[in-house]
Order: sequence, then structure tokens, then C-alpha cells
Amino acid sequence: MDNAYHGANKVKEAQGIYSTEEEQARKPWGRKMQYQVPKLSSVSRTGPDYLPGGRHADEDDFKSLGIRGVEFGACLSDEEAQSFMDECYVAFCDLARVLGIDKKDVSLGGTLSLAFGARGHGGSGPATYNPKYHVINFTKDGGAGSLAHEWAHALDYYVGKICRPGSGETDYPISGCPGMEGVPPSVTTLLRRTVSRREAVTHEEQVSMMEERRNQRIQKEEASCKEMLQSIAPKNLTDEQKRRWNQAVQEVYDTRKYADLDMYVVRHCHNWAIEELSKLHKEITGHVIPKDKKRRLNSAFVFLTWAERIPIDSQELKWREQDTEFYTNSWEMDGRYARTVHGRYSDNCERLASAFECYVADKLKEEGNQSQYLTAHSEDVIFVKENGEKVYGGPMGKEREECNRGFDLVFWELKELGVLHWKGPENIPGAADRGKGKRVRQASSFSGNSR
Repeated sequence: MDNAYHGANKVKEAQGIYSTEEEQARKPWGRKMQYQVPKLSSVSRTGPDYLPGGRHADEDDFKSLGIRGVEFGACLSDEEAQSFMDECYVAFCDLARVLGIDKKDVSLGGTLSLAFGARGHGGSGPATYNPKYHVINFTKDGGAGSLAHEWAHALDYYVGKICRPGSGETDYPISGCPGMEGVPPSVTTLLRRTVSRREAVTHEEQVSMMEERRNQRIQKEEASCKEMLQSIAPKNLTDEQKRRWNQAVQEVYDTRKYADLDMYVVRHCHNWAIEELSKLHKEITGHVIPKDKKRRLNSAFVFLTWAERIPIDSQELKWREQDTEFYTNSWEMDGRYARTVHGRYSDNCERLASAFECYVADKLKEEGNQSQYLTAHSEDVIFVKENGEKVYGGPMGKEREECNRGFDLVFWELKELGVLHWKGPENIPGAADRGKGKRVRQASSFSGNSR
């Protein structure tokens, strides 16, 4: 779809400075466009030398990380393939170092595989994680810069499988189950930090703000429910079919308090009202509502019920919960850009991955280092609003500091649980030279698409 834009339009798109008329004009057929990750003129890195003497990464190096396999596309030359291997291997070593984990942990228990220019395409993003096959694929032209983001998605699914075994027919990300049985408390706390923050207020302000916040959240979740129902509604109904359909939809609304996130995730756990709606859908159209859509519809009503249950505390409180700018920006991105392969930008999984990318970038800065193959887009300005405000892809300022502290607790708990393993700085090659700014290989320009 990006082929529709050339020249100056691409510059305007990357800077996010379209007018309202231009914004609508660049969405043919009313469809939202994918966010285009900015190009990198080079991929640079500073830090310990994990390939001393100018040698190249080979099969043994990736085996030392526990990587299950590496696949290359036919479109890659031998030189390109070797360059990608070198940069990716060193980036994984950087990741293990800043997280303080054993380097084999980057393979997530030996489950992770890699593909370079072999499984993806431009429209799917510069790099994507496939949870079905446990593969991170890097496209030929834009994979560099997104490793930390996609590894976070892989970790999300891996922790979900380890901490909630048998919770579903397929792997399910831990970010989709905050507060549920088996979820490490630090993960739930971190996800809450990406959504809301506390501020000191009087009791009257607290009650007023909580009422306003609850009403706003209800409106958002109601809109999400309506959007899901519209996506599955049969077309060209007779008056009688329309009456029955509306009645079945009303039943879903009326029984929403019985909806649970485990429905359609745990085997044989279904939403009765949605199943009745699906039967009517089959009677009208000849086919049932797909399971994935039933799961998403059920989740939408779970979130609506949660919003309706937000309490208005009558006791005097000295703080209030307020949406973070990070959370608000994620909804701004939803309104402008198409969803990623993992979900909407406002979904927990995408916010977690974006925040993790910032966390790794800040860990590197604390050392005085950088690793663009890991975190090149951690401070990208996604677009600029008409009022001049910048919308970032990840948390910034104090919110970023809060998320970073949350990640510190998450990785401490994962190590305590044995999901990951401790590794101290004494095992870092060249630790004495850390932060001296040794510059390693440069790469040619990379062009990116949506994450």
C-alpha cells in the first residue's frame, strides 16, 4: 500500500505533518495505513567486542545462545546474510548483558528461532515475531532496529506458557492476563504502570476525577464492543432477522457480567450468549462466527464490565489514578494507524514491547553504550498533533522511569522463579573497557515498515 506515496509525501508521512484533508486523502477506501518506521542511515553500536579480531558470527555462536535454528531467504546474498548474523549475534549478547541474564536465556529456553528475509514481507513489518513457530523474522530491508521490540513479544508468550501452563489450546501472552492466576505480580504491576499513575488530590477532586475517568473508560469500552459487533453483523437482514439479531445482541449485553477472560482461551470455556449469537449468525449466513472473533468480542465485554465496576470510594483519599501519557498516546496511534500483527497499539502486548525497547535503550545508556540493532526506535516521534504536541511510541520522562523500575522488578522476579537465570557483570567480556565507545561495523541504509 505504501507504493501509493512518493517523494515529498513520504517525508510528510514520516514527520506526521499531514493536514486533516491530507490525512483523509492518504487513506484509500477509508482504511488506516500502517505506521512506517523511519529509515536508518546506519546501524551503529558501542560496547564490549563479542567478535574479537574482526571474525564473523557462525553457527556455533548462535548455538551458544541456544537459538534453535536460523533461516535465510533466497533474496539475500552471502554478504548480506553474514552481516545480519554478525549484527544480530552481537545485539543478543548486548541484550543478555544489560538484562543480567545468562546469554542462553535470549533463546527463551531454546525455543526461539530466527529468519532473515525468509518469512515476512514489507507489509508485515521490518521484524515480526510468530508465536506459532516461535520465530523472529527480519525483513531484508528493515529488520535492524526492532530486535528488542520483537524479543519482548517472544518473552511475553514464553512467560505466559511457563507461568500459566495448560491455560489454553494455544500459547497466550502473559500481558493478556494481568492479575490472573499464575501471572507474576510484578508483571501485573508493570502493566498498570503503563496505563495509570497516581497524583495527590483532595477527596472532592478524587471523587470527581474517578467518576469522570470511569465514564470515559466505559465510553471507550462501549465503542470497542460496538465496533466488534459491527464487524460480525450479517448484511441485508430482513425485518424479522434484524429483530432476532438485535435481541441476541442485547442478550450479550445483559449477561456481560458473566464474561471472563479465560473464555475461548481455556478449553471448553465459552460465553453462552455469544454462542447463541453465533448460532443465529450461522442460521442467517450459513457459517458461525470465527473463534478468534468470539474471543475478542468476549474480551471486549469483559473490559466493559471492568470499566463499569471501577469503584467510587467514599473515604477520603489523597491520591488519584490518571491515564498516563503513554496510554493516551497509544490510543492516538490507534486512531491514526492500522493495528500491528500482534494487536492494537493500545493493547497490553504492544505497550509492553514498546516500553521494553525503551528500558533496554536506557540500560545501554547507563553503561555509556548504544546498540541500534536492538533499540533504534526507542525514542521515535510517531507524529505531531495539530497543537504541536509530539506523540512518542514509548513512555517518556517520569513515566519512562516508572516503567523502567517496573521492568527491574519483573526481571528480578523472573530470575527468582527460574524462568530466566542470573548472570553477573564479572562474566562480561571487556567489562573494564565498558563505555569507552568502541565503534563497530556500519551497515548500509535500512528502510522500515510497521512494527
